[in-house]
Amino acid sequence: GFEKLAKVEIGYEELQLTDSERRVLDLLGKASRVLDYVFMEQICPAIPPLVEALKSNGGEENRKRLAYLMFNKSPFDALDGLKPFVKGNGICRDIAVYPEGITAEELESAIKNGEISADDAKSYYTAIRRENCMLIAVKYSEAYRARLEQASAIIGDAAEASDNESLKAYLKATATALLTNDYDEQQVL
Repeated sequence: GFEKLAKVEIGYEELQLTDSERRVLDLLGKASRVLDYVFMEQICPAIPPLVEALKSNGGEENRKRLAYLMFNKSPFDALDGLKPFVKGNGICRDIAVYPEGITAEELESAIKNGEISADDAKSYYTAIRRENCMLIAVKYSEAYRARLEQASAIIGDAAEASDNESLKAYLKATATALLTNDYDEQQVL
């Protein structure tokens, strides 16, 4: 686990920031913690409930497991060749952006048969799900709606708190993109 890593403190001179900049930084930190859960759910839907269980159960061992789980954002150990370090019912064997057990051949066949478009299948902003024995593409803005709405609201608040017009525009575009799945404007800014 963590014993393989050197501990490094990364800080900043808070007094060099304006009140607006401190507020924006605080809000973006909150939004990033919400988005952590989206990422973890993309990797393995069982992880967010496991995180909550570890938080509520307390104890030193659970605190350590929680810290390592939050570091990896998945049940796979990034420091040990992505070997699973959390086992149990519902823990994914594969990354959950695709259905459990899907093969490349099955995905290519679904694309070839018109079940799913190649653009959707390869998009950075869709998840592939199995529904009624068929593969479907689900936009992230739909698949993770509740958390994305929460993150979007926080990022929108950060935009309003910002005195920097270009940052304000970027944050507004990001907040909108999380809900619409359209990242073109956000990427241009």
